[in-house]
Amino acid sequence: MRPSFNIAGPCIPGEHYMLPPERRLGRVMRLIEDRKYFTLHAGRQTGKTTSAQWLVQHLNGTGRWCAMHVDVQNARDTDSPFLTFKVIREDLDRAVMRDLPDVGLGSPQVRQVKPSRVFLMRYLEDVAARAPHPLVVLFDEADALMGKAMVSFLTQLRQGYIDRAKTPFPASVVLIGQRQVRDYAVRAKDQKPLSWLGTSSPFNITADATTIAPFTDADVEELLAQHTAATGQRFEPEAVARIYELGQGHPWLTNAMADQIVNWDVEDRSVAITAAHVDAAKETIILERRSHIDSLLAKLREERVRQDHRSDARGRDGPDVSDDDFAYVMGLGPVSKNRGTVRDRQSNLSRGDSSDADIHSTGANRAATQLPPQGWFARHGQTHGGLAEVLA
Repeated sequence: MRPSFNIAGPCIPGEHYMLPPERRLGRVMRLIEDRKYFTLHAGRQTGKTTSAQWLVQHLNGTGRWCAMHVDVQNARDTDSPFLTFKVIREDLDRAVMRDLPDVGLGSPQVRQVKPSRVFLMRYLEDVAARAPHPLVVLFDEADALMGKAMVSFLTQLRQGYIDRAKTPFPASVVLIGQRQVRDYAVRAKDQKPLSWLGTSSPFNITADATTIAPFTDADVEELLAQHTAATGQRFEPEAVARIYELGQGHPWLTNAMADQIVNWDVEDRSVAITAAHVDAAKETIILERRSHIDSLLAKLREERVRQDHRSDARGRDGPDVSDDDFAYVMGLGPVSKNRGTVRDRQSNLSRGDSSDADIHSTGANRAATQLPPQGWFARHGQTHGGLAEVLA
């Protein structure tokens, strides 16, 4: 089977062109080695699940850890602790059987959901007690939980952490999602995040909030070279540079542009890929309103994202990454920070010469304050200057 550029879901070795996940996980590995509880947050389609799956395989392969990856996104539709943990029990069971088959499931008594206020703590205590090595649990899509269920989830992890000197409990817990803990939504009615500061947080034990770095220009070149090695089709140097310039190393944008080119626009493998091909692919992605672009647009509608971009419009020279709103926006993915310069990934997707692609926050300011109607992308017979101009 010939590999392809991945534009949906986690990367599968042999099926997709991919870079070594460990290359971007140095800090994550150090925090696990130090037995910390922390959040791993990044925007959509940036490699979080691919990284989690690699971490479990790597940690279990060392013979020093017992690790499992638990995806809890199926529990996101309710804030009822009982109903939420009923779903999470299925997720935990699946993770144990897949990642730790030698440990196996606990007794029915240990795995019963009632009372829900201690279910998660009891379940993890049991697995940790029976595991032959320190337990590491990676909860994927943890920020999808909400309301009372989210508070109970975090509170039980906190209680287990505090008691783990006397009671078996995971050595390290990683909460994976698009947000840091302080931005988790705990009010189900309006899904507004609450700022949990100091000891008032039900999860004030996190040692750190780390993220996954975007691809470097060398990473992009290496990824594209895998296609050349597999098919013989070359990416001209200016095409490689243009893909990096437009996507700023965002994994999905990088793969989406490459996939559009080689699987739709230039199927003849004897034809080298040029910068013009990259620009044409960029336009197609914008006009077709690919799902990830829709997701980024939705983030621009959030009030705190609008507020952050408005502060840029008022003349903020460069936001400090410790600023909560900016850190939130950067963590979600719409903007990146490279060598101290804030860059808007959507604004980079604009037609024209290199100066158009170097827009930093101007396009985002317009996009955040004046969003288009639903049919903005279907203006037949009209040309536009790309996403930044359409959103203006």
